[in-house]
Amino acid sequence: MDDELTEREIDVLRLVTSGKGNKQIADQFPIGEATVKGSVKHIWSKLGANDQSHAVTIGLKRGIIELDIHQR
Repeated sequence: MDDELTEREIDVLRLVTSGKGNKQIADQFPIGEATVKGSVKHIWSKLGANDQSHAVTIGLKRGIIELDIHQR
């Protein structure tokens, strides 16, 4: 699939890329962990990714997200 990600989905993908877990991501937004889990699966589907690493790789290659090498 080549569906465009929403701003919220891009934000979630950025948090996933930075190593945040579902609970940490849920804490950033007014949503529950189960919603985050569903959102992540939806992002994978939109990107045509098989797993989290693949989704991050696709996001980086397409310029949807960038790595922050100074982030800890």
